[in-house]
Formats: sequence, C-alpha cells, structure tokens
Amino acid sequence: MATLKEYREEQIQKLEKLKELGVEPYPARTARDTDIKKVLDEFSVYGDKKVVVAGRVLSIREHGKLAFIDLQDMSGKIQILIREESTTGDYPNGKLAFNDLNLLTRGDFIEVAGNTAETKTGEKSIVADYMRVLCKVLRP
Repeated sequence: MATLKEYREEQIQKLEKLKELGVEPYPARTARDTDIKKVLDEFSVYGDKKVVVAGRVLSIREHGKLAFIDLQDMSGKIQILIREESTTGDYPNGKLAFNDLNLLTRGDFIEVAGNTAETKTGEKSIVADYMRVLCKVLRP
C-alpha cells in the first residue's frame, strides 16, 4: 500500500499530465444540466436524450474496450459507461478520451455528457460522449 506521500506524488504527476495536455484541472464552470436523482427517477422520460451530470468518482472499472465509472452527486449515484470508440479527447475544452482514464482517480470530480441507457444487466447508466475534470484530488 502506498504511503500518503507516494499517493500525493502520483496525483501531482497526473495533474501535471493533464496540464501538459492543455486540460484545465480546476475549471470555474460546469455544463451540468440535471442531477443524478432526476435522471434515475425520470429515466423513461429521458429515453435517448443527452444529459450532462457532474459528481465525484467512486470507482473506475476497466474491461477491455469498456469502462465503468460510479459517479455520485449530492442526490444519488449512477453508473457511467465509457466505450473506447465513443469518446474522443478535446483537450483545449477539457474533454478526456477513453485512453485518459488513467489520469482519473477515485475522489476526482468530473462532468459527464451522454445518452441514458440500460446495460445488459438492467442497470440505469449514462453512455459517455465525453468526460471533463472539474476538480483533481491530490489526497485520499
């Protein structure tokens, strides 16, 4: 297990990599248009509509060309589904691609935009078009 100092140094390296890419790791604004509870409560109403949510990363699970992020805001928790082919980086606008998942850490605050969908197991999810860092954490 990493010491607090080692953990912090690793997070600072990730922060510096984001800055090298031209990503602002602490932007002043977010494009969030709804909260997670509303998406979950009105899931059938959203259908295939695009939503933008923001919250804290609880976990990241990668499975080949798919990844899942559990995202939580003040109202609830939802699963984010990220496909390798569906996300592209637009670094000047802060948008991260699938290959940039290694720059995210549990505890980071991110914004995610995408369409609502249910997974094969029936879990209500958002299929990400893009992810954007809102606040990079440096401590656990």
